[in-house]
Parts: sequence; structure tokens; C-alpha cells
Amino acid sequence: MKVGELMKNEFDDLAADLKKKQQELSDFAENTTELNHSEIFPEKFMKEHTNFSDVYDFFENGGFSKNEYFAYENKELDDYVAKNSDFQNYQEMLETGTDIFMEKKLSDIGF
Repeated sequence: MKVGELMKNEFDDLAADLKKKQQELSDFAENTTELNHSEIFPEKFMKEHTNFSDVYDFFENGGFSKNEYFAYENKELDDYVAKNSDFQNYQEMLETGTDIFMEKKLSDIGF
């Protein structure tokens, strides 16, 4: 087999692999309308950044209901997060958890 043919085969394989990964990513985006807090803040994340292993226990300990921690503008929640985690506020905690979740998802797909 000639070098040119070999390179073409390599590029064709790479293109097919990228197309497959693009489809998997597209399927994920289309089928994911909402993430729950336990996906964004899994046990490992909570143990690393708080004194809790469960995100719902973390919020309940602060006296927050689901409606309160789904509301992004909550001074009491921000204060609680700042005092009980490695983060300055809930938005920072949420962004970090989401970034880690997406990095893992992309890694699982092969990016």
C-alpha cells in the first residue's frame, strides 16, 4: 500500500470517528433537557468541596427547599454556600459542578 493511500485511510478513519462522536454529542444535547442536582453535584464532588456527601443533605442542612436552591439569586443561599463549601456563592458552585459534569461527559464520548 502506498503512503498516500495509507494516509487517506487514516484520515477516513479519523473522519468517521469524529462523525460518530459528533452524533453522540448531538444525541446527548437533544435528549438532555434538564440535569438534576445529584448529577451536577455527585458524591465525589460534595465530599471534595463540602462536609457533606449528598447535595440534598447539604441544602437541607441549610434549611433550603428545592424552590430556594433553584432560584439563583438568593443571598442566604450564597452566604450558606460561602460558609460551608469551597465556593464564594451558589453560582460558582453550580458553574464548577456543571463544568466537571460536561468534561466527564465529553471524555466519556471520547473528546
